[in-house]
Amino acid sequence: WVVAGDLPGFLRRRGGADFVAKDPSKVGSQGDTRFVFEATGAGEATLRFHYLVSWKKDARPARWAEAAITAKPGGG
Repeated sequence: WVVAGDLPGFLRRRGGADFVAKDPSKVGSQGDTRFVFEATGAGEATLRFHYLVSWKKDARPARWAEAAITAKPGGG
């Protein structure tokens, strides 16, 4: 999974994408990709993520997901 496009001005990415396998003892296990973002101000945006097949160059995303983000003043 990758972040598609640019981040809105009020968000900053902290670190890279981390893959967490559901069963770490099995090679190729399913799992989750986790991203961490920090709000540097208030705002609203929708982040889009693409799942890319790494061995296919210039391929369209195999899947996509969106997440609605709201950051309020004062961290509320």
